[in-house]
Amino acid sequence: MERESELYHLLPKFPGYNSKTDPTIWLDRFEPYSTQKTWDAEKQCNNFPLYLSEDAYYWLRDLSDESKSTIANLKNAFKDKFVKQEGLKWARLTALADKRQQNETVEQSASTIDRLCCQLNKTDDNRLESFI
Repeated sequence: MERESELYHLLPKFPGYNSKTDPTIWLDRFEPYSTQKTWDAEKQCNNFPLYLSEDAYYWLRDLSDESKSTIANLKNAFKDKFVKQEGLKWARLTALADKRQQNETVEQSASTIDRLCCQLNKTDDNRLESFI
């Protein structure tokens, strides 16, 4: 039988914009993880904050009670904040963090931006704007 502390680390915490973690992928991993843990909808809501850190945790703390009342509302609020409306901002910040790496070429930076924009289904114009 696996201990709770061992399972806790199978899903990394989502920190928000200050990371290279794609919010869509993180949420896609939260769902099967909670299923594997046999959490019902209420337990998913209660445990969701345990897997957030930094900006994401502060965002959740300030979220309205209505948005936190069901797991469906919580997921929608998460998507609205980290996937939809802020997707390009996330891509820019992640790309900037990547650019700061020593000895990175322009081609490598462009590749990073391209990869992030693809993940976020951004247009070519969005990609160009991100690079500039």
